[in-house]
Amino acid sequence: MKDFTSSYKTYAHEVADSTFVGMKDDINKLMSLVIYKGGCNHPIVSIWGMGGSGKTTIARRIYNDGKIRHYFDAFAWVCISQQCQIRKNLEEILQHIFTDAKSKEEMKSMADGELVEELYKQQKEKKCLVVLDDVWNRIDWDCLKRAFLTMESYSKILLTTRNKKVAEVGTIHKMNYLDEHEAWELLQKRALKFNNENFRG
Repeated sequence: MKDFTSSYKTYAHEVADSTFVGMKDDINKLMSLVIYKGGCNHPIVSIWGMGGSGKTTIARRIYNDGKIRHYFDAFAWVCISQQCQIRKNLEEILQHIFTDAKSKEEMKSMADGELVEELYKQQKEKKCLVVLDDVWNRIDWDCLKRAFLTMESYSKILLTTRNKKVAEVGTIHKMNYLDEHEAWELLQKRALKFNNENFRG
């Protein structure tokens, strides 16, 4: 059993309705960074870990949390592909943050610089939570960062990345591997789910 768990390097993913194995500590730590009780703090929180480590799973869990939904005024989630398209990403974020159809329509005719200014302004006027999922390299972040607050703010950027240089732009939370007990628990849950699905089929 020990040999198996020591080589089991896949972090927990969601395996059942709202069931997360080995993620409770990560969730609690990240929640305290995103909702900072002391007031304003660093606006960028980076979830850093290797591919398949559960970065997106845990970011989604926080993004959909009831406390988070109550705390922030506006929300946006964008996936940053390896071929990062800056304007497309900025438009997608503003589409989520704008609440009225007129602003969404006017955005289409804005120049790139105007999009940057508008997104920056929205983050100062509202408490926004923006998730940038899977930022691949520092060059992409350097292109995007002009649109985001980098000083103390109530708005927050939750960034997931496998690149440490990207993670260093914010407060870093490193994803860890499962311990032996958690790995065994995850295996049991996955086996039970697999058996139930086969039984229904």
